[in-house]
Parts: sequence; structure tokens; C-alpha cells
Amino acid sequence: MHDLKFRVDAAKCVKCGLCVKDCPRKLIHLDRDGDGLPCIPQDKTDRCMRCQHCMAVCPAGALSIRGLDPSKASPLRSLDLPSGEQMRNLLRSRRSVRSFVRENVDPATIDSLLKALANVPTGCNARELSFTCFRTVESMDRLRAGFLKLVEEHKDGGRMIPRWIAIPAIALRRGKYDEFFRGAPHMLVVSADERLPDATTPDTDVHAAMAYFDMLAAAEGLGTCWCGYLPLISREIPEVRHLLGLSPNAPFYTMYFGKPAVRYMRTVQRDDEARIIYRD
Repeated sequence: MHDLKFRVDAAKCVKCGLCVKDCPRKLIHLDRDGDGLPCIPQDKTDRCMRCQHCMAVCPAGALSIRGLDPSKASPLRSLDLPSGEQMRNLLRSRRSVRSFVRENVDPATIDSLLKALANVPTGCNARELSFTCFRTVESMDRLRAGFLKLVEEHKDGGRMIPRWIAIPAIALRRGKYDEFFRGAPHMLVVSADERLPDATTPDTDVHAAMAYFDMLAAAEGLGTCWCGYLPLISREIPEVRHLLGLSPNAPFYTMYFGKPAVRYMRTVQRDDEARIIYRD
């Protein structure tokens, strides 16, 4: 049994029962035989999802869980949230950037973006994701060099390399163009540990986190590009996983980001291309 540190301030609690109604696992109940305050039976603490819904829904800020202080959470009514139209405009205006400025993004900005990813949704609130960031131009240069070395070792070992890897690798080595990494100054690797029991949807969790990072970065004026190359290449050259610091079977995806070297002047026109099926 886990000590959830589930605490209720009796002086603040109005016994409204909202925490009881909103608990996804229905673990909370009002102690009718005692003081009437919300409580979680000790034999049910292991089933808690750690979602913090109970603390977030409490109108009086009377409830704490896992030692967290509700007074340190931002009241939603005080947050400057974007409108629906602003979010739609952000989605319409973001582009897949393949031309970057060779310049480091402010480390504080990167740190803020990555910390925000702790809030992305995961199956059963597992939150078993890791966010590995190549945070400097120099670290990306080392990654490119290490990648080319792996390709050479793979070839020298007598193993076949598909043309879709071999030809761009030759171009990258000769300094012609960088189809694999797009010259990006930074790269994010989101991975999940499929061995952990709470990771029920590791692949979906990885891609959801990537989508959230994509929009967060766009809101900061950064360019991003989803990179399917490395996950595909890792099937042909498994050592790529070690280069990225990943376990042999961990689901992962990669995204380049940085200051864009191109400025787009308008949105594209795709709203009419959405394939929508209504079932009324």
C-alpha cells in the first residue's frame, strides 16, 4: 500500500463531494461515520492514478495529495488561455521546417518547453516517458558524426544498407545536404519504457507527447520537423538506439527544432480537405 499523503483541511472543506464524483477510479468517499470529510481507504491507495483531479476540482483548495500544496497551483480563472480561434490559427500556421539557423535556442526556453511536457496525456496516466534533448549545435554535430560512423561500420561489417540510407549518408558525408537531420541545431527524442506495468499505450503516448511539443514550440516561434528517419533506420541499424541512449525495444520518435531560417508569410488552405464523417 502506498502513502498517498491524501490530506483534507477540515477548516476549508465544504464537503461538496466534487472530488468523490470526479475520481476516475472512484476511490474517494465521504466519511459518513466520522467527520464527513473526503477520504481514501488505505487498502485502495495502490489503485490511485496520480492524476490530481481531486485537488484540481476542489473549489476551496482544501485537498492535497502526494504532498502537493494546492495553493501553489495556478487558478484557472487567472490564466491567460488562448481562444479556440487562436489555437486553430496556430495549427494552420505551423509548418514542417527543414531549414534552420545554426544557432542554439536559449537553454531556459528549451527547459521550459520540456518541463511542460510533464503535463501531456498518457494512457492510464502512466507518465512513463523520457525526453532526451540534444541541446546544442555541438551535440548535434557529434550525433551526425556518430551516425555516419555507424553507417560505415554497418557497411564494413558486410551488412546490406538500403539505398534510402546509403545515398543520403554519402551526401551528408560530402557536405552536400543533410537529409537525415536537416541541419537542425536541436533534436528531441521522446521514448517510453514498454517494460513498466503502467505503460499501457507506450507508442501512442510517445506520439501524443510529440504533437504537444510541436505546438508548444510553434507558440514560441520555433520551427519543428517530425523525423521518421531515425525510428526507421533503427530497424536496419539497431545500434542507432544506443547512439540515442535508448533501450533495444523502447518505442520512440524524434523531432528536430530550432530557429527557422525561413519565414512563411501566410497559412496554407487545407480546412476543406479534412475527411469528416458525422454519425448523428
